[in-house]
Amino acid sequence: LGVVLGNRSATPLEFWIAIYKDQVATLDDVVVLTTEVPQYGKVTFFGVITEMERYLEDSKYAIDSLLYREGRLPGISSWIAKVSVTRIEPEDAFLPPRPGDLAFKADEEEVEKAFYFDSMKRRIKAGLLPSGKPFYLNLDFLDGEKGAHISITGISGVATKTSYATFLLYSIMNLFHGTKRRNYKALVFNVKGEDLLYISYRNKNLKEEDRKAWELLGADLSANEGFAGVTIYAPPRSLFERVPDVSDSIVEAKVYGWNLYLFARDKLLKFAFMDDKGLSDNVRSAIEHITERLSVYAEEMGGPSDHLVVREHILTNLDDLYRLLREDELKGKGERLFFRPNESYSTIRAVLRRFERVKEDLRKLISVNLKPPDLQDSSKLILIDIHSLPAKAQSFVTGAVLYNLYLSKSESGKREPIFFVLLDELNKYAPADGYTPIKDVLIDIAERGRSLGLILIGAQQTASQVETRILANCSVKVLGRMDPAEITKPIYQYLSPVMRQRATILKPGRMIVYQPDCPTPVLVKFPMPLWATRRDEVDIGEIEDEFI
Repeated sequence: LGVVLGNRSATPLEFWIAIYKDQVATLDDVVVLTTEVPQYGKVTFFGVITEMERYLEDSKYAIDSLLYREGRLPGISSWIAKVSVTRIEPEDAFLPPRPGDLAFKADEEEVEKAFYFDSMKRRIKAGLLPSGKPFYLNLDFLDGEKGAHISITGISGVATKTSYATFLLYSIMNLFHGTKRRNYKALVFNVKGEDLLYISYRNKNLKEEDRKAWELLGADLSANEGFAGVTIYAPPRSLFERVPDVSDSIVEAKVYGWNLYLFARDKLLKFAFMDDKGLSDNVRSAIEHITERLSVYAEEMGGPSDHLVVREHILTNLDDLYRLLREDELKGKGERLFFRPNESYSTIRAVLRRFERVKEDLRKLISVNLKPPDLQDSSKLILIDIHSLPAKAQSFVTGAVLYNLYLSKSESGKREPIFFVLLDELNKYAPADGYTPIKDVLIDIAERGRSLGLILIGAQQTASQVETRILANCSVKVLGRMDPAEITKPIYQYLSPVMRQRATILKPGRMIVYQPDCPTPVLVKFPMPLWATRRDEVDIGEIEDEFI
């Protein structure tokens, strides 16, 4: 391909090469060279081209290029490339290559070494390199063996964050390579539209180039389905219509919700106020006290029920609870059922005002004859649809489900089944500044989840606005198309200036992936999903055959 430059400094971690005239190189090409060192013998460098320059030697004036083009001025066009070293063999030979050393394009085996694929005992295919070869992620850094959690960042609509997240889930469950296969399950929250509700159907509009890409990734294209073993949960259409609130009849969903007994026993009231950023310390303390009182009343009942009994009152929904809270305001300080004796009337009224707004948003989710999603069933992928709910209800469902999942895993102490939790809008639930009830749970999942079998796949538009303790525990970081202002934030310092610039012009289906094994972020591409992402991609004939 070329030779190591002598007029630019070479270090053990990066060097420049001059490319021969009859050769062609591009960014992301993998390069290998070997140099002779007396103390070590042969030392081999593996690296990736991260920058390129072309210029006219000894050109001083703008007119020189025009004259050179017309053949009126002799000159030499030089083409050079910067190589970022990813691996050195032997590993302790940290010294620079020599000027004039020959650099070659890496073959398939050398690519495996350059990205440490050869040392990954368990790995999944996480896309294709620009050369068309598979790119692997080390599964040990995904499922908690050595590390865990994935952060995916990018602009909404063009960064394909959700598409890549579901692609990774499919790869984990279907494109596994190695030993020690675990019992994996996925928990996915559907936040935007009904796109993910068709995830169990195959995509009839798959293009030929995408089919070839899937074949390179080792997928079985003969299967007539997308994800297998999917259970979809949707909220009820209304308080009185206990049917799934989905607009398409081909989507088979189960209704979910909570009765007031479970709402009280599991201390879920605090998650109803996650979107209320104006809570004072007094109001938050009062809500926490009401939450504890509700759990006490549930315990006093002695067992499961479809309603909640508070002294002589039978409560079946949030309207009943609200009326009892209003009565508490008028009682004497020693007769209160929920508020503390020393609670000020201004605090009580502030709680009631907020509760009145919240109960309208949660009305159809809290009532008799409703059950929360069953996360212990045999389904491999559990999808909880929240897209049609108001913002407060979305936050409540997300908080309640994750909180109960975290508690059940903590109490059981068993890692398997390992849950991969796909959560979009992570900055909403775990902001860098401020507090939400679910933020503590997400921090616990990030810090302790790998030992419990809880793996977070968090997606957000701006990682700089997400709690740093969560991002710091993400072993794998992925970027789609980025906002130019966001990419300059310090949290993206693991990217080179050129890679930051490239992140602002990425096309859909292109992602920058960073993992612990490889010191250099890598550009990968992934094909259109095998599964349908909207109604017009579903094969209606397939559904009719199943019906017949």
